[in-house]
Amino acid sequence: MIASLTPISRPFEGMSLYDQTVPHHPESGLYGDCFRACVRTLLQDPMEDLPHPIDGRGRWNQAFFTVLRDTYGWKRRQRTNELKTFKSDLPTVLMACGMTERTDPNTGRPLHAVVWDRNAGQMIHDPHPSRAGLTQIIMFDYLVPA
Repeated sequence: MIASLTPISRPFEGMSLYDQTVPHHPESGLYGDCFRACVRTLLQDPMEDLPHPIDGRGRWNQAFFTVLRDTYGWKRRQRTNELKTFKSDLPTVLMACGMTERTDPNTGRPLHAVVWDRNAGQMIHDPHPSRAGLTQIIMFDYLVPA
């Protein structure tokens, strides 16, 4: 069971927390870059040349994953939010992805990513300006060397 979807009182000492720089307004062709902010936080690198993770049609931008792999040497992996698959071989700090108070219950969109402490079962950082966190976790994303 998830301990808390709200932030822990003290993030990891000295950890840089990156915020999303693009707001989510799909009607204007803008998709939030929370995922990119979480990757920056996990890797502790501003990664100025990392492309936006979502393309203009609201789909994953493959250029994002190519630069992440070829320039920075990392690739993305996922695990569903099932306790039996949430094994101890995963990094302590990873991304939790899921629904927020901004998610439309009819479409399940938009989804959101936050930085998560697996051991504590708590959010470390929400890169969205609201800092509201998630209302439901759907999956966990993490990075492994390419």
